[in-house]
Amino acid sequence: MTLTPEQQAFYATFGYLHLPAALPVAALDQIRVELSSAMEVAYGGVPDAGRHEQAVLTMGSHTPLLARALEQPAFLDAARALYGPDALGIATYGTSHHGDTGWHADCPHAEPQGVKFSCYLGPTTATTGALRVIPGSHRGEFHDEIRALTRSSDDDSQVESTVLPSQPGDVIAFDLRLFHAALGGGADRRVVNLFYYRNPDTPASERLVREQIIEDFEWLHEKNPGETDVFDAGWLLNGSGSVIRQTWIDRFEALGLLGGVSAATTEQAFPEALAGLWRKSVSGATAGRWTVIETSFKRSLGRVRIAAESTELTLLIRPKGDPHPSFRTQDGLAYCYSTLDCSELSPHDFIRLEAVVDQARSGAKLVRDRIVDTG
Repeated sequence: MTLTPEQQAFYATFGYLHLPAALPVAALDQIRVELSSAMEVAYGGVPDAGRHEQAVLTMGSHTPLLARALEQPAFLDAARALYGPDALGIATYGTSHHGDTGWHADCPHAEPQGVKFSCYLGPTTATTGALRVIPGSHRGEFHDEIRALTRSSDDDSQVESTVLPSQPGDVIAFDLRLFHAALGGGADRRVVNLFYYRNPDTPASERLVREQIIEDFEWLHEKNPGETDVFDAGWLLNGSGSVIRQTWIDRFEALGLLGGVSAATTEQAFPEALAGLWRKSVSGATAGRWTVIETSFKRSLGRVRIAAESTELTLLIRPKGDPHPSFRTQDGLAYCYSTLDCSELSPHDFIRLEAVVDQARSGAKLVRDRIVDTG
């Protein structure tokens, strides 16, 4: 896909492009076969209407076309036009959606910057799960304003947006910071996604890209516990000798991503000096009505899931010297939070949790809704 200067300018301004009939029929048919195969391996091939979203990485030997897709000019040329000639191909994955997907941005921070290409495998309309976007919501203060608006809305359909009906073969490209949703969809609405990041060029941006990639794949693991590594081992072997892929692999190694971020990593991998502070914080989280339901350790990232009534929240904790922009530091650790599934939280939940976590971040003493206690 070669983008015209006008298309590039539109994308920069509004944060998305709709590219009709961008995929040939033969490729589309093969993509359907490969995604079905991947879903069969991950979930037994049966759509689960009880799950809002099923997701599977499509970078392995059973999905050969999709494993090579990042390197193909059809996507790579467009990614390079938008994010530079050294844009990094990160992953391809497929999803099966059930029902509505609420308003969210895939990467809610200023960095890393990147693009997602989404290919719906069935026709979509405004009432059957078509992607809808808020033009320009990838940009600066407007992004923050839209975040507040979508969290305070009681009805996702009432948020002003642009609906992008699509036919199989269409490709929709959008900035990872753009707010988007899909409403009215039925069961098993399948989408294949490819995403790229701008290659970081400073130590600070390298850190942000590294941490975001880890969190991207942790999200995938939450959806599909069978996925345990950041990158597929076969993809990393690069048996085809692709120069483009090898360039990316070398860059990922330089970023410190190829040591493996396995779901089986144990607490011993978490630096012992931090583990004590981590346990201290976790013990504080049990105060009040919040209950710890799971803890895990990945490299220098600690994660704790807590629950209150029907709401779950994930707190992320990492070393003080390596925080994400939204982390706040206290007692040698940096704190942040993320929801396990934003679409399942009501606007009221968002407002209440935002206030509670903001108090925790600022070190305020919480009486009832205590999240962490670093005192």
